Amino acid sequence: MMLSSFRQPRSLVRTVKSSLRALSTAASEGDSIVQLYQYAICPFCNKTKAVLDYANVRYDTVEVNPLTKAEIKWSKDYRKVPIATYNDQVWKGSDVITEGILSLDDVQRNLTEKWQGTDMTMDDFRDNAKDEFWVSFTNDKLASLLYPNICANYADSYAAFGYVQHVKSFSWFQKQSIRAIGALAMYMAASKVKSTLKNKEEEETKRFRVVLFVDNHFGRFPLFI
Repeated sequence: MMLSSFRQPRSLVRTVKSSLRALSTAASEGDSIVQLYQYAICPFCNKTKAVLDYANVRYDTVEVNPLTKAEIKWSKDYRKVPIATYNDQVWKGSDVITEGILSLDDVQRNLTEKWQGTDMTMDDFRDNAKDEFWVSFTNDKLASLLYPNICANYADSYAAFGYVQHVKSFSWFQKQSIRAIGALAMYMAASKVKSTLKNKEEEETKRFRVVLFVDNHFGRFPLFI
């Protein structure tokens, strides 16, 4: 699996643009119960939104300026995204947010109804070996591969940061500075990650293919991996 196979910055920008429009529409239809502070292209933020969407949780998104992080200046001890707030609760980090969401009574009822007629239970959903494996893979492997591929060079990185043009809360100057400086910073960071991953890529690719093969053909992930 070559790194170049993941390079789709233009498609990513179109997807993010569509996502921002959809979220804006959803927010206008009623009050959201969760407020999510995010970067639109952050893998961990999108992982969190996938959980929220699956659980039918209403939420608003607040796009954070990656240069100033002014939107989360109230969070003194945690200066990363995603961060979610719900009533008087604050959850920091995608896994913590997921656990917080799944602990809500309304969410548990929604999911129980969603799973009627299946063998799925809340206990199985929250705590099973297969789930733990894929969460670990997403956090430690997949997320690390995404940025080096969407920011493989400065042009790709600049294109990926095109999402800021559709963030209404950013001024014209903020949009230009985020796109220019943010793209450069992300390209440099991605290059460093890419160099680290280069020697591991072939081994990880083979490992991932084995996992997918066993999971697809036998319905379970290989414990020996």
